[in-house]
Amino acid sequence: MKEQKISEFLDRRFGMFIHFGVYSMLGGCYNGKTVGDELGEWIMNLLQIPVAEYEKVAAQFHPDHFDAEEIVLLAKRAGMRYIVITTKHHDGFALFRSGVDHYNIYDWNEYHRDLVGELATACQKHDMKLGFYYSQALDWHERHAGGWDKPPSATRVSWANVWDFPDNASKNFSIYFEKKVKPQVRELLTNYGEVFLMWFDTPRTISEAQSQELYELVSELQPNCLINSRIGNGKGDYASTEDNQIPLSVCPFPVECPVTLNDTWGYKSYDHNWKSSGEILELLKKLASKNVNFLLNIGPMGNGSLSPETSDILSGLGDWMEHYQPAIYNTRGCPAGFPWGYATMRDNMLYLLVSEGWEQAECNGLAGTIKRVISLADNAEIPFRQWQEGGVNRLTFPTVGGQVYAVELDRAVSFVDNPVQQGDIILLEPGYAKIDGKPADRTDSARFDEGGAYLTLDALEWEFTVTQAGEYQAELITGALSDMTEEYRNNCHIELECGGPTLVSNLKKDESYLESKTAHGNTKIVTHAGAFHFAKPGRYRLKVGNGEPFPKEITYFFFYGIRLVRL
Repeated sequence: MKEQKISEFLDRRFGMFIHFGVYSMLGGCYNGKTVGDELGEWIMNLLQIPVAEYEKVAAQFHPDHFDAEEIVLLAKRAGMRYIVITTKHHDGFALFRSGVDHYNIYDWNEYHRDLVGELATACQKHDMKLGFYYSQALDWHERHAGGWDKPPSATRVSWANVWDFPDNASKNFSIYFEKKVKPQVRELLTNYGEVFLMWFDTPRTISEAQSQELYELVSELQPNCLINSRIGNGKGDYASTEDNQIPLSVCPFPVECPVTLNDTWGYKSYDHNWKSSGEILELLKKLASKNVNFLLNIGPMGNGSLSPETSDILSGLGDWMEHYQPAIYNTRGCPAGFPWGYATMRDNMLYLLVSEGWEQAECNGLAGTIKRVISLADNAEIPFRQWQEGGVNRLTFPTVGGQVYAVELDRAVSFVDNPVQQGDIILLEPGYAKIDGKPADRTDSARFDEGGAYLTLDALEWEFTVTQAGEYQAELITGALSDMTEEYRNNCHIELECGGPTLVSNLKKDESYLESKTAHGNTKIVTHAGAFHFAKPGRYRLKVGNGEPFPKEITYFFFYGIRLVRL
């Protein structure tokens, strides 16, 4: 039954994340201080607000303008098909009435509203699936809550509350887990009808046995409820990426990517770095093409109302989704990457989502015969050319940038050759590499660290198809980490071997690009490693390595692949 639910989860593709709580009322500011560029919902931790003082703020939390039905209808208008709300975040304050802990929105003051219940009712009324976020390890209101192993960053004193409860030696996570976590999760899964998924977070200090116990509790109470990987210790039904981290390769397993609408999750009054509707649609297309669900966050203001920017951005998605939804819902990611945009597929239909500025789509390596090409903008058939060249099936047709086209084949969509040149670009992603002749098992990026499989990069190899002879610039795509200094990069020796002279390069920043415009977006750097000459079209092999292990001071970096660009 879980397999069916996972398929439904992927079919829905686009969801709304809601971060709302006491921190929303503060808006990133407290006693004349701000959290700066950090996250609004972390304000209690960042400014070390004592529990007693934060409780006073909670006593004034009266979000009278919170309108569950308005939120659900906005989500539907934007094309979202499920909603996840923070029932309890790291500050420990619950948005539901709890018999376990009176530190909740119903019992802590005279407000007496159960916001989780109101949202559940609205979702049921409008046929919207509902999921619950629950912080199962971090809880700054509780002495015994988890996270005291190490600080998450230089700006945060600790994952746990060490300003009120400094004696880590006296803390016993099991007390918190048994007395608050399990009983509250039981309440959530018992009192609000069908729950589509449980979204756990930051599993620090939680043991493998406790993660398993929590997984079994959810499955017992709601057998069809999906559980994300942040339950911890390798458990869960589907994977949550790091915040705002966009996978580069198609994911063969269920994955969801949480993304912020600006630079924060919880409301921050001075954060105006909003993504546009167009940027959101670009992310939706990209994630769908990678077979990844898109969980887009909103952060209501302290009174419960939505900012005008939030409403405008989400409303701006509706027209596009109405026209082009067949290319998003019920589709799966496409194994080929294209310079002109993105592609998804379902049965015998290949959907090409063309970016602005492109007047022709080229698609190589498809198996089978094209029956027709249709523009989803007006359902008109588009003339196309299909032929075989150099043993590769090729397809071209005229396009209008920003539109979506459906390619109908005589069989289920598959690619005979992959990776294969598309236009002037050949993209070699870690997920399509082989190691010692066997498929690599990493699909987002190859993370090289002391515990990783690819510390030396050796034996990472691709076989790919070139459709046009000529010179091709080899570009290394790696993560731009905060500690990737010039000295750091100069000690990362990368070697590329492709049947001729071996290219040797240090990592350097010839170019960079931002995958996601957020505080935690994945900025990638591009290193021009030199050029390969391919005398004729055909199949080639490329091997990447670093000759010798990285210096021991280099503990990790992210390798996203190689791009070969025809000069």
